[in-house]
Amino acid sequence: DLGPLLVDAGPGTGKTRTLVHRVQHILSKGSNPGSFLALTFSNKAAEEMRERLSGLVGDEAIEMWVGTFHAFGLELLRKWPSAVHRTTGLRVLDQTGALALLEENLDKLPLHHYQNLYEPAYELVNILKAISRCKDELISCDEYEAAAANALQSARDDEELEDAEKVMEIAKVYRIYEQTLKDTDSVDFGDLVKLAVELVQNNQAVQNYVAGFKHVLVDEFQDVNSASAALLRAICKPDTDVWVVADPRQSIYRFRGAEPLNVSNFTNVFGGTRHALSNNYRSFAPIVRTFESFSKAMRGRGGPGSWNAVRSNGGHVSVTVAPTLSAEGEAIAEKISQLRQKGIPCGRQVILARSHLTLARIAGILEQLGVPLLYLGDLFERPEIRDLLSLISIDAEIGGSGLVRVSALPEYGVPRSEEHT
Repeated sequence: DLGPLLVDAGPGTGKTRTLVHRVQHILSKGSNPGSFLALTFSNKAAEEMRERLSGLVGDEAIEMWVGTFHAFGLELLRKWPSAVHRTTGLRVLDQTGALALLEENLDKLPLHHYQNLYEPAYELVNILKAISRCKDELISCDEYEAAAANALQSARDDEELEDAEKVMEIAKVYRIYEQTLKDTDSVDFGDLVKLAVELVQNNQAVQNYVAGFKHVLVDEFQDVNSASAALLRAICKPDTDVWVVADPRQSIYRFRGAEPLNVSNFTNVFGGTRHALSNNYRSFAPIVRTFESFSKAMRGRGGPGSWNAVRSNGGHVSVTVAPTLSAEGEAIAEKISQLRQKGIPCGRQVILARSHLTLARIAGILEQLGVPLLYLGDLFERPEIRDLLSLISIDAEIGGSGLVRVSALPEYGVPRSEEHT
């Protein structure tokens, strides 16, 4: 049935598969492919959606709008640039471009707490992070400055006063930055959604355009930030068939402003119903049961507490507590040996860890114990990567410290020595 629906899809339950089959089902009822708008937060998820839709519905997928919230926002800005004080040739700045824009206008910035004469960009990065978060939350420079003024008035001690002064300093830079973006016909990453929300809310021509999307589908809804959620609300009308899939337990973009509460608030905002997928097709039953146990304590988990494991046979989960790092390495080596005796060669076994440091320590112990293993180490510690970063740093950083390593590269005729590495 058509109408607002949130599909609570746990890991391995086939949420993207469900979404693309939803599209196929609606098309079979006679809907126009051009009336579909399929959105997600990351480029990777968007590409997966495009591939799945193309494989399932063929050429009809070409007529659908499939991509990220930011890509859709950019299309709106390029269709109606004058409405946001830009031209059709507007530039989209990444973080490096935004930083360069501030550095070019450094003399205009009222910096005190965030002033760094030796390396101005060092503090400007922190200011840009604050501005970016404001745009993700749809907070204008006027609102931010008003909040800073209130903080200044209510400061009770020197520490609170300094914090409030920092907020005010960011607010003033935010205002100058916004004007500079207009003057240079530019937008940054946050503007792609923030300005798009303003367009849909205030421009009749844009409203008529988005009204043509009768079916709006969102993948990975738990990763959507406040601005993207506002854009979705602006696009959807009471008769829009809005359909989202999400799992708040899999939210991985909180550092970029993702708000899993969008999931729990869906039915309050859009109405409709909520449905859970109960079958896990990816993992064996012991893995699914283990995840269930851990997920009960996860903040904002919502949805079902258990799943049916379709792959019911196989797999085993155990917990071993080791008192020391050496004991942990010995326990892992013993487990590897047991698996080899059961016919599982080392080449089909894998060790996962949270950090490269942990892996490096464990790998060293396993090598001492004679366990054959392949450990490549931290990508950024590999010699070829360090060589490349040193070359880049000569142009990107003040001081030319990369010359020390670059001068030892074989391409320059100087043999590498231990001192250079």
